[in-house]
Amino acid sequence: MNQLKELWDGYIHLLTDPDNKVKIATWAATLTTFTFVITFLLKPFFFFVKKRFSKVRVEAGISQQIIASAFGTGADSPLLTCTITNRGDKTIFIHNPSIKLSEVVRGLKKFVVPKAPGIFPMQLVAGQQVTLDYNTIDLYRQVLRHMSPQSKVGFIVKTTRGEKYSSNKFTIDHITGHMDLANKMNMKK
Repeated sequence: MNQLKELWDGYIHLLTDPDNKVKIATWAATLTTFTFVITFLLKPFFFFVKKRFSKVRVEAGISQQIIASAFGTGADSPLLTCTITNRGDKTIFIHNPSIKLSEVVRGLKKFVVPKAPGIFPMQLVAGQQVTLDYNTIDLYRQVLRHMSPQSKVGFIVKTTRGEKYSSNKFTIDHITGHMDLANKMNMKK
């Protein structure tokens, strides 16, 4: 405890030093330390806690099709999936998820894939999970082909109360790799 008091007294002495250079250096070091603590310790911890205890979990995934789907797509068309889970204890209503890009395409960074009328806003009761599928071939033709291979794609889901939740992200390279694999599987048939 005495060592801590000695350190504190030494720090205060630096702030009251008659030489202005020492005062400025001490204040600069103090501000740098606070900035480091906030940026590299508190901010990531805050985002971890927020994501860990959020009421809605949004996960992006890629699934390969073995048989034709309702979209009319087969094994040559992997699907980008958005899985939304209500982890809270109350019913929520969500809007149609948006596809968020890491770079601007046609002046936009966010796209909404049209869904059939009446589906959204969608009700999710406590503990309910829903998975929405998006055709990667159509998405690639319209948006993804205009992006660099290392750009990222994820989902954003908004509730009717205005709360916003984000998913994990995939690189364009990762998605096109799945598309190439599906094409190779389809050629072997």
